[in-house]
Amino acid sequence: MLWLAVFLAAVLPVLIWPGDVSFTNDEPRLLAIAWHANQSGWPASGGLYGNFGLRYGPLPAQIYQVLLSIASDPIALAALRSMLCAGVTFFSLLWMARVLVLPPWFAVAIALAPQVWYFQRVLWDASFSIPLGTLALAACTALFQKPSRGRLLLTIGSAALLLFIHPQNLPLAGAIAGAVLWHARDALRRHHRAVLLVLGAVCALNAGYLVFTISALVERLGGAIRSGYPEGQPRALALLAPLLGGNLLSESGFGGKVAPAEHLPAFWRLAAGASLLVHPLIWSGLVVAAGQAFRRWPARNEEVSQARVIISQVALATLGLQALIFGLMRVPAEPQYFFGTFAVHALLAWFAVDGLRWKQVGRGLGLAFALGVAALTIGGMIAIHQHGYAPEPARVPLQNQVEIARALNRFPDATVLTDVPFYQQYPQALRTLRLLIPARPGEMQPVSGKRVIRRVPGTARLELADLQDAALTPGSVSVSVTGLPKDWQPPPAAPAP
Repeated sequence: MLWLAVFLAAVLPVLIWPGDVSFTNDEPRLLAIAWHANQSGWPASGGLYGNFGLRYGPLPAQIYQVLLSIASDPIALAALRSMLCAGVTFFSLLWMARVLVLPPWFAVAIALAPQVWYFQRVLWDASFSIPLGTLALAACTALFQKPSRGRLLLTIGSAALLLFIHPQNLPLAGAIAGAVLWHARDALRRHHRAVLLVLGAVCALNAGYLVFTISALVERLGGAIRSGYPEGQPRALALLAPLLGGNLLSESGFGGKVAPAEHLPAFWRLAAGASLLVHPLIWSGLVVAAGQAFRRWPARNEEVSQARVIISQVALATLGLQALIFGLMRVPAEPQYFFGTFAVHALLAWFAVDGLRWKQVGRGLGLAFALGVAALTIGGMIAIHQHGYAPEPARVPLQNQVEIARALNRFPDATVLTDVPFYQQYPQALRTLRLLIPARPGEMQPVSGKRVIRRVPGTARLELADLQDAALTPGSVSVSVTGLPKDWQPPPAAPAP
């Protein structure tokens, strides 16, 4: 009963008000890819295009293909995705805690971190790295505590699948692969047929993507990839990015996303300060992991010692590879670029909570961090529900957009007028919803006319209004509201004047 209560405390927050999730740019394009792939009857062969003209992996779109076959309603889809991601993440955290004999209560603190809560809910692609990466690290940890065929296959399979989400997963997948090849050679020899079968299935499912990506990567090695992110930081600073992985676990600008500043709770700054304690915890955990990696840290028994030694080596190797990639590519230390190493940074903070035992310093810092992030997540959740998102960057809750899409189903119009900058910039949001929410038989009225999407006066909500009842502002433009075509890409940004 206690474990059920703990599980609900960590997972339930992502399921509250699922209609409040953001649905803006990449999310609708990804769902459109999945919808069209389902119409064709084949698994998606790729995902969204990234900063360097390379297409990200097809696994997120394939997951959405499965979820769309269960529920096409966007709100239900958001709830399913949130439950899947949060459930897998928390289960994996508890699995690691049990194997490594870590205090399980800190798993709740990690799951309640505001950025983690936010990205577990958003219908994005790269954030699938959080649950799958945590599962891969947990399976790897269990494998070196007590080797078995199932744990070996789960470790290899989940690490391989990470490569078909986003390139930021390369460090963790590479470190796990190295640990398995070095420390689990006997198990690989015993179960080589099953391992080859798993890897063959993963590659067969994504054969087209592999061929396209490898050829495109070779073409771009000397150009955009070598120069790195166009607005990235200097390489010397980017090398230090692994030290800032706590940005995903702290407030790190979360308040600027969720609501206008005047609607944030009074305790926000205090709670934000408490969330920053994760940084010294991670840095202290690095010291603990370094000691464990070279067998210099005491352990409670030999099985835990073996698992802690190897998983500490995996953690250090992951951060080393991440520093190398971030340095070469000039990757900025934004929270979304730490999805792939989320599990490692969470584990390092956990090591500090468990290992800094002088006067219970570790547990004290961990408890203060837990209270801070819980307050931020609950306060942010309520602020979004009551007042909507902050005006910059523009976001509109999914529930409000679904209402507009359902209202459009009553009319045959292919375009509408709008003075709302959000839909002028992101027409794909509404156009994807038109795919997911088709008009029911007899619902559409055979009457065309001029209609406008506008902001309801005095509120943050949007509505579809008849042009006769709404004043048209000078900034209004016509936008398409037909279903988003397959592989639609946003128009290039206009050059700066």
